Amino acid sequence: MAVRPAAGLPRLACRRCTGTTSHAIFGESMSQPKQGIRMHKIVRSIVAAVLALATTVTYAGLSSASHPIFGPASLTQDTEQGLFWLTPNATVGLSFLEVSNLLATDSRFSGFRVATLQELAGLYAEAGIPDVNTPGYGALYGTPENVPGVEFLQGLTGVTYSLEIAGQNLAETAGFVGSAFTSPVNGFLSVEIGNVVIRGNVPTMTGPMSFASAYTTWGSLPVGTQAIGVGTWLVSSVPEPPVLVSLCLGLLVIAASRKKTGGQRPRTFALPRSW
Repeated sequence: MAVRPAAGLPRLACRRCTGTTSHAIFGESMSQPKQGIRMHKIVRSIVAAVLALATTVTYAGLSSASHPIFGPASLTQDTEQGLFWLTPNATVGLSFLEVSNLLATDSRFSGFRVATLQELAGLYAEAGIPDVNTPGYGALYGTPENVPGVEFLQGLTGVTYSLEIAGQNLAETAGFVGSAFTSPVNGFLSVEIGNVVIRGNVPTMTGPMSFASAYTTWGSLPVGTQAIGVGTWLVSSVPEPPVLVSLCLGLLVIAASRKKTGGQRPRTFALPRSW
């Protein structure tokens, strides 16, 4: 299965500040040299980003997000659980052991970890998938009620495997999930697979229908197995807005206390008392 390479995010060009201008911060206008202007532009950009993130975290459920390395729409922001989900396509075809090594040594995966079974179940619930771990039609295909939720989730996470045979089509998103365990069946160190699958144009007594299944424990494989169309469900924590606001205020204090060139005295900013 061919996986599209992740495109990097475009770099932002920074315009050099020149001369002297007047900036209004918290309603107060003051003249600043160019070094101060550049610092204030950075701080104000951070403030805007923090406020935008805080609004998103407050009102959103699941939404698409971008990663500076894995590219646009490579993340699913899960604000109910406070997580970012990396598309399993980023690790598709790699064994659980290989992914574990990447998490420990590769800076691209900094901050990520393997999701738990409970977190994957929470993701399904937020996507509006009602029948989880339910065999459904044909003891395998799931239920028609799952189709809208699985379609929505796959629109965010991507599809790791697809197939079309005799007019029937299958779209699957699968990944290793949870911790390694010793299989009671064969004694191998194994790991669970969680997946969502849509099957379209399935022949039934009443005509072709679509079904979808969602499993947190669809099956298991030895940790060293490379499986076609199977990645790993990886998550990272979403910074809480109060933490980001505190960081932003710290930057404001640094900017205020920084000595300016040209013999000018350090300036301080008067913050509202409610802060």
